[in-house]
Amino acid sequence: MDYVDTSEQRLDTASTLGANAILRTAGRRGWRQLAGKFSNYPIAFDGCDEGDGLEFAIRALSNAGVCTSATPYFRNKTALPLWRIYSRSLRFETGLVDARTHIPDIMNLVTKCAFDPSIVTTRLAGWQDAPQALLDEGPTVVVTRPRLTRTNYSVSL
Repeated sequence: MDYVDTSEQRLDTASTLGANAILRTAGRRGWRQLAGKFSNYPIAFDGCDEGDGLEFAIRALSNAGVCTSATPYFRNKTALPLWRIYSRSLRFETGLVDARTHIPDIMNLVTKCAFDPSIVTTRLAGWQDAPQALLDEGPTVVVTRPRLTRTNYSVSL
């Protein structure tokens, strides 16, 4: 598995998890330097918030490959190479991750010591600090809140 990023910290984490970590120069120049060096991947993931990165991920796919993007592109003009997607039978998926459906599987891995979440957790924050903590650049911010019981919450109708 190859992992491309501009962050040394995230590259170190990816390497720890077994990925081939590849440093990219920031900006368009960095994507141009990598162009054509990666191809025939059945799966590519885009999480960089740069249109050039999305195009790079799509161009790296093999025929019938899948590109998943967890990046919300808020710009009015984020280009998709639609002819490439169509002519090579590619799939493009985007949207929020439904984390709740994956929690049982992840907890199972954690309890079996098959995965250590501290490797990818860059910050633990309390519920009251969540808005500021979620602005951190780290790969994963974990927000905790007090357990809800009948005595510490109320519902108004």
